[in-house]
Parts: sequence; structure tokens; C-alpha cells
Amino acid sequence: MINEAVINNIANYKKQLSDYGWVTIPNFLDLSFANHALDTIEKRREWDIATLRQGQPFVVGVSELAQQPSQVRSQFLNEILMAANTNNFHYLYEFVRIVGPDSKLESDLNNLVNFFSSEDYLSFGTMLLDVKVEDADAQVTKYTAGYFLKQHCDVRESKDKNRIAACVLGLTKGWNPDWGGLLNIMDEQGEIVKTISPKFNTMSIFSVPQQHFVSQVSNFCSQARYSVTGWMWSEKI
Repeated sequence: MINEAVINNIANYKKQLSDYGWVTIPNFLDLSFANHALDTIEKRREWDIATLRQGQPFVVGVSELAQQPSQVRSQFLNEILMAANTNNFHYLYEFVRIVGPDSKLESDLNNLVNFFSSEDYLSFGTMLLDVKVEDADAQVTKYTAGYFLKQHCDVRESKDKNRIAACVLGLTKGWNPDWGGLLNIMDEQGEIVKTISPKFNTMSIFSVPQQHFVSQVSNFCSQARYSVTGWMWSEKI
């Protein structure tokens, strides 16, 4: 499923990641697999909304929220935007968790589930990072007008393993940078060192910890930004 040219060029990608802390890999998957994945995602109707309420993670189904009166929906969005204005960290996007804790058994996404939990994917991570990748998790994300992910830094350690890299597989065709939804990676001084515009079948990987954010998608954008995001984990020593 991983494009053979990617494996053949792994030394160059390793050097870029080592030099800069991030790497972008075009044509990551075999084209037929990537096209099928996007087609499946675009046809999907059941999504959850991820955000924070009163500082705590909050999830609600898109269909569930749609059944609420318009006043309730407007109040829900206004609360999120007000909190985002006053809090350092906040987010709003749609997702389906496919690999890892709280993942769902989604038959339409089986191909992606199998890939992101496969030995091939873990072995690729091990080759790229020069660290044994023991585990990975993944979620399909959908950003539409108004959605965002504010600046933050992923926590490296968990109870029994280390998060060593963040991964973003772009599955959006024809995205205009004017629409926002750009992944921005920052240095220790708070300066943006890399801006990555969504591109179809391009894998972006950056080491953890690093400050980063996804800029808000413009209100005039009528398309959806699709990606598969997740982390690679090593055994905790």
C-alpha cells in the first residue's frame, strides 16, 4: 500500500526529518488505494464533532446535534468560539477514530483500519525514525468552514509508551491555501518554521514534542479538508 518509491527514497526522508524535525512525503500510498480511501470518506455520513466544553474533551454526533433546535446549535458554536478566544488551547473538527483507544468498528473504513494497524506501516515508521515503532493510532478528520485546531504541543509520554511522531496523511484534492486549514509547525521561539497546505496523498510527519496548529478554515470555504491523523509510539524505557 505504501508507494514503493517512498521506501526507495527513505534515506532522503530520514535526513529531512533529522535536519528539520518534519518531513513531507508526496505520493505516499499507491494511487488506487488513496483514491479509494478518499471516495469512501467522502461518502461517509456519520461523523462525531470533537471540541472542548468547560475545558474538558467533548464529543457529540453530527446527526445528534443537527436534531437540536437552531438556537441550541448556534449557542453551542458561539460557546466554542468564545472559549477559543479566551483559552490558550481549543479545537473544533469532525472525526472518526479508526485505530487506537476508543476506536470504532467501521466496516466502510476497513482498508484504512488495516493499513494504519499493519506491520508495513509500523516498519515504515521504524525505518524513518530509527526507533522501533511499537504501536500507532489514527483518526479520520474532516475540517469544514469555521473548524480549527489551536496551537499546542503533544505530550510525549503516556503510562507505558512514548509518543515519538505525529502523522498527517492528506486526502484532499484541489485545496486552495486561501481557505485556511493549514498545518503550521513552530520553533521554540514561537515562530512558524513550516506551513503545510493540504495535498492529496501527501504524508507529513513531525517529531514530538513540537508546537503546531491548524489554521481556521475560512467561512467562505465550501469544501471539506480530509486527512488521517495520528501518532507513532515507541516502548517506554
